[in-house]
Amino acid sequence: MPERTTIFAAHSLATAVRADRIVVLDGGVVAASGSHAQLLRSSRYYSGVVGASVRSVLGEDRDRAGDLVDLELLRP
Repeated sequence: MPERTTIFAAHSLATAVRADRIVVLDGGVVAASGSHAQLLRSSRYYSGVVGASVRSVLGEDRDRAGDLVDLELLRP
């Protein structure tokens, strides 16, 4: 299969984590870019968005949400 680039907007964390490269926009400006794992380590903004998404799914169970992010169980 030939290489190709596909650009899409993802509002679902499950979709975003599967991407080879994620570009995070904040107010129309690139705030960070990299893989999901790289961004969890290097971008406070991205890790905050991931944490908020996980807490939302778990019903604000902050201890369990923190464990999920720390253990990187959100990997693709």
